[in-house]
Amino acid sequence: MLGGVQETLGTRVITADEETSHGLILTPGFSEWTHSLESLGKTFAKQGYDAHLKPPIGQENREQPFYDVEADADHFKSYVQSISDEYDWIGGIGNSLGGITQGVTEAKHPGTFDALVATTTPPTVDTFIPRIGIDALDHTPDAVLKHGSNLLHQVLNAVNTDYRNRTGRLRPYTKQDDEAQFGATRVTNSSDLANRLRNQPRTAQLLKGGEAPVLFAYGGEDTIHTGTANMRHTGHLPQPVTDMVEGLKEDERDIFSYVLPEVDHGFNASTGMDDDFNQDRSYRSIRNVMQNFFTSYGGL
Repeated sequence: MLGGVQETLGTRVITADEETSHGLILTPGFSEWTHSLESLGKTFAKQGYDAHLKPPIGQENREQPFYDVEADADHFKSYVQSISDEYDWIGGIGNSLGGITQGVTEAKHPGTFDALVATTTPPTVDTFIPRIGIDALDHTPDAVLKHGSNLLHQVLNAVNTDYRNRTGRLRPYTKQDDEAQFGATRVTNSSDLANRLRNQPRTAQLLKGGEAPVLFAYGGEDTIHTGTANMRHTGHLPQPVTDMVEGLKEDERDIFSYVLPEVDHGFNASTGMDDDFNQDRSYRSIRNVMQNFFTSYGGL
């Protein structure tokens, strides 16, 4: 179906108006539903790409943990292989931990992607969740975590329209289930999640070995990642991000960075739980930056 939305292998696909040889995979970050990237996907569909909204495996399969980069890499590689006959060129856009997911796929299976855009991707996982938070998670009983997520759910469902329409409507578990849920992310075992987060290597190490060029894009007012806040005022990338970008250049592939000064982690003036990525029309120039980057490397 041209110029519409369809489901392919469990993935939501926004198709271009005409037959195309260019595909694009969009992956959300921690707690983000794939719906949050739908507007971005429609923008690229208008440019002639088929936009595949593909979450990390832990957000679509209860049997898989939330953050397992090895499983994610193999899962994404299999998906790209399954659609590769349809396209001559496949790119990716991953937000936050979604950028790590796509980058690890390319590192483990070089040549999977032709070009990647990684937005607000953390240089280490513990810049997203501070080490003290990971340690606290390790000692939090699952029942307590679930109870806390239920309370948060009730509050956000009452005050946040986007949350009510997404997590509030799509929340899959009942009161009898043993899972906590934060947006699209389900946590079945808090200690297991803490150990996975604690033992993850630095992002630059995870992403080394790929071939595809990468554009790392950040919001200057991103206050979620420690060490990436207030880029608007410093005028340059903070040292942890600089080290990551420079380290990846050792792979002898093209690595770039870009900062949009006035935006936060979701490339908006202010992004709430379950809001869309880059829904603020005042800052849609980032879409042109992505488009131009892809065009430089064989995109449309």
